[in-house]
Amino acid sequence: MENKEVVKQEKTEFQEYITSKIEDEAPSKEQTFGGIGLGIGYLFIFTPIIASIWSIFNPDVTKSTLYVSIIQIIAGVITLVATGFIIGKGKVLKILKGFNFKNLGIAATFVALAFAASILVGYLERALFGDGEISSSNQESVENMILNYKFVGFIMVAIIAPFVEEIIFRYFVFRGSQKAWGTVAAFIITVVSFAGIHYLNSIMAGTLLEDLKSVLSYLVPSFIMTFLYFKNKNLATPIMFHMLFNGIQFVLMIASASVDFGDGGSSISGVTQALINLLG
Repeated sequence: MENKEVVKQEKTEFQEYITSKIEDEAPSKEQTFGGIGLGIGYLFIFTPIIASIWSIFNPDVTKSTLYVSIIQIIAGVITLVATGFIIGKGKVLKILKGFNFKNLGIAATFVALAFAASILVGYLERALFGDGEISSSNQESVENMILNYKFVGFIMVAIIAPFVEEIIFRYFVFRGSQKAWGTVAAFIITVVSFAGIHYLNSIMAGTLLEDLKSVLSYLVPSFIMTFLYFKNKNLATPIMFHMLFNGIQFVLMIASASVDFGDGGSSISGVTQALINLLG
């Protein structure tokens, strides 16, 4: 009888753990600045430093998409480890406890909504800009990585990018901006800045004005992820959304590469136009 009561109590505690609402502790002002600094380092500093060190042993490292992708993964891991030191073990554990079935269900529901929104955005892009390809330098580089190096591409787009980008933008940028300037300003800053980093390649390639045709395809998911974090107050939810969203895109992109969907491109989803074509 006593053992049954213990098992029942353990089940109750487990069920509580996987379904309970867990809210992150907000970063302090110092942690926010440190986290944003890490984000800048991830975008502009860590990758070239790692590439420079690697080039000592392999001068052609930056000419290989595979090696550049691996370098970006290493930079992402460094960013995540450094983030853990900045915010501390307690806050990291609070975030990790948010990876439960309840938050997964919320994330999955919004992923379905996001893909529906992506299809609508694709129709809008087609109406505004015609049936030609609408993409960006960032999207093209991601597609190239995924189609040529599937394993490395999956690690990057479905694991590293969701963790790093959500921690930087939803945790540090959104929470920090919200505390300083209010929720509306925080939404605008977070959504726009997240979309903006996806055009760094376009700026360097000199194709920014042309690539901005796809901006809605970055703004919409960015808004959804920010809204998820605002409502749920646990970073695990937008991370899981991001992982599912990118993971499904990854699978569809691999599948679409072997099927002729006709002319027309896609933007951030990599397959939105293909889905539209399939829908008629």
